Amino acid sequence: SNNSSGPISNIVIYDTTPAFTTFVGQSHGPLPNNISSISANVTGGTIRWTLNGALLPAQSGTVSFQVQLQ
Repeated sequence: SNNSSGPISNIVIYDTTPAFTTFVGQSHGPLPNNISSISANVTGGTIRWTLNGALLPAQSGTVSFQVQLQ
């Protein structure tokens, strides 16, 4: 969520998979109008989402990932 009074750009979100799990996929919810695309890169247990565009004030979105227990 963008709780500020101005747009946010160059958004990068990092997350990590829990211990004893294996990454199996990622997804995202509907894109706000000013976000043109989301790409995800997984290295080891680290997930990096890069959002292209700007998140305007009061806009929000979701990203998620799925894991399998080892």
